[in-house]
Amino acid sequence: METDFLSVEPASESKQWKWTDYNLKRIADVKKAVFDLEPYWPVMARKVYYDVISCHSFNDAPHWKSQSPKKCFNGLPLKNTDAVVGELLKWGRLYCEEQCFSVEEAKADQIAIPMEAINDDGRQIGGKVGFSSTSRFFKQQIKEVFNGYSSCLAQSQELYIEVWIEKKGLFHIVDPISKTFCRRTLAVRGYPSVTVLNDYANRAYQNLKTPVILYFGDLDVDGVQIPETFLRSLQEEHGLHNVEVVRCGLNPNQCENLIASDIPLKGSKGEKNDFRKKYGDKAYEIDAVPIEEFRQLVYDSIKALTDMEVLEADKKAGNKDKTKFDTLQVKLEEFATIEAKGAGLLF
Repeated sequence: METDFLSVEPASESKQWKWTDYNLKRIADVKKAVFDLEPYWPVMARKVYYDVISCHSFNDAPHWKSQSPKKCFNGLPLKNTDAVVGELLKWGRLYCEEQCFSVEEAKADQIAIPMEAINDDGRQIGGKVGFSSTSRFFKQQIKEVFNGYSSCLAQSQELYIEVWIEKKGLFHIVDPISKTFCRRTLAVRGYPSVTVLNDYANRAYQNLKTPVILYFGDLDVDGVQIPETFLRSLQEEHGLHNVEVVRCGLNPNQCENLIASDIPLKGSKGEKNDFRKKYGDKAYEIDAVPIEEFRQLVYDSIKALTDMEVLEADKKAGNKDKTKFDTLQVKLEEFATIEAKGAGLLF
């Protein structure tokens, strides 16, 4: 089989990254945003961008103004601020890796940003298979027996609730909250396909309860149309006539208090006119909501449709069962270890 090995020329000097005085001032703002978000790492680069431009000093900072040689642009806010933030995150993280800095060392450095601070959920890598030894396999498997048991806290609830979010980058923020109520989280990433909707309809039918979708998305043309579209599809194409969809966010009253910067309204003329009639002239991205406020919004939205007394009773009963499994797991590990050593599988 013929192969074609690629070769590339080094980047020209004009395209090479330079830590100019302006970039050093910009990286200070970016680093502050990154480390303010440290409890929620890894976060999306888009979230860092929103936190940078939401800072009260951003609009007046000269290093975030255009330095275009054209006088008509000079001194105006950069048109590509999101791309600049992306480059700063890239080179700050590469420098951190090159220096082998710990998180604390990176925090003290002028430009270093830990690689693990930023998430890229648009790529997938397959898992490694095979074990380096029978001992490693045994120790991993024995720890997993009976481990992680918890009773379903939603089994006695009257509603079948799922939490759907428009942005995959928010999944790791939302899913732990949903799990405290034993509810599923789905990142729909735009308009959900017929496969996604059919799978949901099957889950809803199997639960024999009133299905409710709590939706969190952008306040823009697409963010409004997405839940309306899948609600219509579930009712008319999948026969799920009793499904209810609750738009928990973003809504106009939330944006005014939580988000400092809006985005241009996109869509056809008719779509934008329909949007303005219901929601006004401004559009917002859900990524721009401060994380702690967003977490509280998700929690409150699920709690509002949950019988908390019933949930706490189920949790108490489940903890008793978990204690029994924990005791059994210890006994099983002791027995299996003796047997594995006798069979020559442990060394």
